[in-house]
Amino acid sequence: MSGSMRKRVMRMRGLIRKEFLQVLRDPSALGIAFVLPAVLLLLFGYGVSLDAKSVPLAIVVEQPTAETTSFCGKFEQSRYFVPHHYRSLHEAVEAMRRGEVDGIVHLRADFGEQLRRPRPAEIQVILNGVDANTARIVSGYVQ
Repeated sequence: MSGSMRKRVMRMRGLIRKEFLQVLRDPSALGIAFVLPAVLLLLFGYGVSLDAKSVPLAIVVEQPTAETTSFCGKFEQSRYFVPHHYRSLHEAVEAMRRGEVDGIVHLRADFGEQLRRPRPAEIQVILNGVDANTARIVSGYVQ
């Protein structure tokens, strides 16, 4: 072992000894070191949910067709959403401003025609970004 390495080991031993003696003098340090992190882990483990359920969602259909009814039925059957139907996008935006819904799914009048094309149909999804985590989860569910 080289001289500088030996000095580092000696310093480390001294530091470990000093900390060990400090814990013997003040046992509350053990609580801070081990009990507090365990309590925080339990609190945040049960308190923070990474799953969104029963999210109020506005659905706006400009022109009801069999395709839009089938599409909206998926939201009706989902355990993740509680759909609320609105006649216009303006009404849905106002409902989101009032806090009645957390997101809006807007189906344009040509949605049925878009489904018949080889490209994917476009839908507009507007999310309330106040709770970014829920917005990200809802966005993933809608897709």
